[in-house]
Amino acid sequence: MNRNSLISLILKYLTSNILLQVINLLSIILIMDALTVEQYGLFSYVVEIMMIISLIPELGTRTIYVKFFSASGINLIKISTSIFSTHFIIFFIGILLVFLISYVINESYEIAFLVGLGFSLTTIFVPLQAYSLANERSNIVVFREQILGLSKLSYIIFGWYFDTSYLYFIFFPYFQFLCLVIFWLLVVKRNDIFLKLISSVRDLDLSNNYLKAVAPYSLLIMINLLYNKVDIFMLEYFISKSEVGVYVAASKFVYPFMFLSAVFMNAIFPRMVRDKDSYRMVFYSMACLSIVGIILSLGLLLFSDIFFAFFSDGKYSDSSAVFSVLVFYLPIVFTYGALSNFLVANDKLYSLIFINSISFFVNIILNLILIPTNLSVGAAVATLISEVFVLLFVFLSFMKIRNQRITYE
Repeated sequence: MNRNSLISLILKYLTSNILLQVINLLSIILIMDALTVEQYGLFSYVVEIMMIISLIPELGTRTIYVKFFSASGINLIKISTSIFSTHFIIFFIGILLVFLISYVINESYEIAFLVGLGFSLTTIFVPLQAYSLANERSNIVVFREQILGLSKLSYIIFGWYFDTSYLYFIFFPYFQFLCLVIFWLLVVKRNDIFLKLISSVRDLDLSNNYLKAVAPYSLLIMINLLYNKVDIFMLEYFISKSEVGVYVAASKFVYPFMFLSAVFMNAIFPRMVRDKDSYRMVFYSMACLSIVGIILSLGLLLFSDIFFAFFSDGKYSDSSAVFSVLVFYLPIVFTYGALSNFLVANDKLYSLIFINSISFFVNIILNLILIPTNLSVGAAVATLISEVFVLLFVFLSFMKIRNQRITYE
C-alpha cells in the first residue's frame, strides 16, 4: 500500500467514525435525558459491565484475526476454517462469562444475563469483519459500523419518544444483532469471497492451534476491560449507582474520541504485521496522535463547564469535575496506542499482559484510597495515574525491542 492509498483509507475510516460517534453521542444524550441520574447509573452499571462480553472478541480476537488474514502465503479457506472454529469456542466461553458476571454484579440476575447474552450475539460475525479490515474492504467495514450506530439510535429514539423505562433501553443489543444478521446476509449473497468464508464453517477443525494464539490477546483485552470497568464497580459498591451515573456521564463525552486513535491503528496495523521493523511509522504515529490528543483535550476542557451546566437543565452538572480530569486521558492513550499495536505485531503480548495487569492492580489500590473521600473525581484521578504507568512501561518495552534489533543489525 502506498502513502496516498494509506491516507485515503485513514480518511475513509475517519469520516465513517466521526459520523458513528455523532450517532452514538445522540444516543447517549437521549438516554441521559430520558432517565434520572440514578436510573442512568443503573443503566450504565449493567450495560458497561456486561459489555465486556462483546468487547473481548470485538477488540481482542478481531485484531489477531486481522493479523492472520494479513499474513502472506496462507491459504484463505484453510485459515478461515481455523478462525471460525476458534471463534465458536470463544463465543461459548463468552456465554459462560455471562453466567459468571451476572452472579457478581449487584443487579437482577435475569436482567444481567439477558443483557450479556445480547452483547454476545453481536460478536458472531467478528471473523467476517476482521477479513474486511485485513483486505481493506473499507465499504463493508464502514457500512457495518453505521448499521451498529443507526440501529442503536433508532431503538433509543423509540424509547425516548414513548418515555419507556430503563429496562427497555438496556436491551438494545438484540436489535443491533438483528440488523447485523440482515447486513451480513446481504454481504455474503453479493460477494463470492464471503460466501466461501461462510462455506468453510462446515469444515471446522477444532484441533487447530489458533486458540492458543488468540487466548493471550483475549486475556489482554479482558484485563484492559476489567481495568476500565473496575471504577464503575467500585463506585457502586462503595458509594451508589447515582455516583456511577455521574462518572459514566463524564466518560461518555471523553471515551468516544478514542475513535481517532482506533481509525489510525486500523489502517496501519496490517502494515505493522508485514513490516515488523516499522519504527519510523511508530514514532510518526506517536507524534501525530499525541498532538491531536493534547489539542482535543484542551478544546474539550474549555467548554466543559458550559456544556454540563446547561445540559439537561444541569441534571449532570456534577459530571463536569470528573470530565475535567478524564479529558486528559486522551493524549496519554493516543500516545501509547501505536506502541501497543507495535508490540502486538511483534508477538509481545505477554509483555502487554504484564504491563496491564500491574496497572490494573495500581488502579484498584488508587480507587480504594481516592473513591471514599473524592467519589467519582477520585475514580477519574486513579484512572489517569494508572494510564501514565501504562504509557511509561509500554514505551520502555518498545525502546528495548528497538535497541536490541539495532544492536543485532
